[in-house]
Amino acid sequence: HRVICNEGRIISTEAILHCQSDVELCRLQAFALHLVLYRRHGQKIEISILNPDTLAQTFISLPEQTYTVHYADNLEFDSSTLKFFYSSLVTPDTLFQADMNNLTLLVEDQLSVTGYNASDYHCEYIHAEAGDGVSIPISLVYKRDVRRPTGNPLLLYGYGAYGYSVPVDFTSLRLSLLDRGFIYAIAHVRGGGELGPDWHTQGKLLDKHRSFSDFICCADYLKDNHYTSTEQLAVMGESAGGLLVTAAVNQRPDLCAALIAINPFVDVFNTLSNPELPGTSEEWVEWGNPARQQERDAMLSYSPYDNIHHADYPDMLLICSLHDAQVPYWEACKYKRRLTERTTRDSNVLLKINTDHGHNGTRDRYHYIHDQAQQFAWLINTLTSDSGIY
Repeated sequence: HRVICNEGRIISTEAILHCQSDVELCRLQAFALHLVLYRRHGQKIEISILNPDTLAQTFISLPEQTYTVHYADNLEFDSSTLKFFYSSLVTPDTLFQADMNNLTLLVEDQLSVTGYNASDYHCEYIHAEAGDGVSIPISLVYKRDVRRPTGNPLLLYGYGAYGYSVPVDFTSLRLSLLDRGFIYAIAHVRGGGELGPDWHTQGKLLDKHRSFSDFICCADYLKDNHYTSTEQLAVMGESAGGLLVTAAVNQRPDLCAALIAINPFVDVFNTLSNPELPGTSEEWVEWGNPARQQERDAMLSYSPYDNIHHADYPDMLLICSLHDAQVPYWEACKYKRRLTERTTRDSNVLLKINTDHGHNGTRDRYHYIHDQAQQFAWLINTLTSDSGIY
C-alpha cells in the first residue's frame, strides 16, 4: 500500500487518494516529473496527474460519460507525454497522447471502421434503483434515429461475479444489431467490480441474490422507461453471466422474451460439490462451500438447474463447449432437459454444443465472427420477425 517516488521518498496511497474510501487505485505509472494514477471512482477509470512534490492532482478530461481505458506502455521516463488506449460504446479503439503539463489530448491513432460514423449513434449512462435503494448503473447504446415510443428490441447483457468489470467498449460486430433498431445495454450489477471492491463483496457468497435482483430491476427500469417492452427484451450472459440471466428468469419467467446463455454456470450446487472437477475448491471463495450448511442453502436457493419450476419460460438459446474445463458442457444439457420438461408454454429452447471450443470460445477470428452471427440471427428472428423493424 505504498508507492516509491523521486529520490526514494515513500508516499502512502492514502495520501495520494486523499482518504477517499470509494476510490480504488488500479495502476500507477512513474515519470521523471509526474506520477500517473489510474483510479476507479464510481463506474469509470479516472486518470490523474500527480505532482510528487506537492501531491497536487489534476485530472485528464475524457470525452464521454461512459468508456473503457486500457494502459499503454510508456517507456520514456523523462517524457511529459502520456499514452493510453480509450474506447466506448460508440468510439472505436483510440490511442490518445496526453500532455501532462497542460492536459491536452491528441489522437495518435484510431481503429478504422469502414462506413461507420460515430455521430449516428448515442450512448447513455443511467441508473435503476434496486429494492434496497442502491443505484445500479446501466450503460446502453443505440442508433439515434431508431427510438420508438413503444420501445425497441433490446439486448441486456450482464455478468456480475468475481469483481470483474464488464468493459464499456466498442465492437463493430454490434452494429448489425444497432442498425436494425436494437438497443444494447449492460447491467453493472453487484458482484462485479464496476464500483470497486465493495461492489463485488455485496454480490457474492451469502449475498449473491443481490446480483439477480439488481439485474431484474435493470430490466424493469428499461421497460418502465420505454426503452423496450417484455415482448422485445432479450437477456444475455456468459459463464457466470449465464447463471445471472437464468437465475433471474427463474425468479421472473415473464422478465423477457428471449435468453442467450453461453457456457452457462447453471448447475451450481452439483458442480461445486464435486472436488474432482478442476478449480472447484477455488470457486468456493466466490460462491460458497456446499459442505457449510448456510452456504449450501444459499446456493440451492438460486442455482438455476435446481430452481426450474412449472412456468411460461422465454425462448432460449443455450450454447456450451465440449472442451470447457471451467463449466462442463453437461450443465447446459441438464438444464435444457429439465427446462423442456417443466416449461408450460411452447418455448423454443435450442441447445448448441461447440465440439471444438473451450470456455473462452475459439481463437479463430472468423469462427468467432460466425458464432456471433448465429447468435444475432437467432435473436433478430426471435424478437423482430413480426415487427417489420428490419
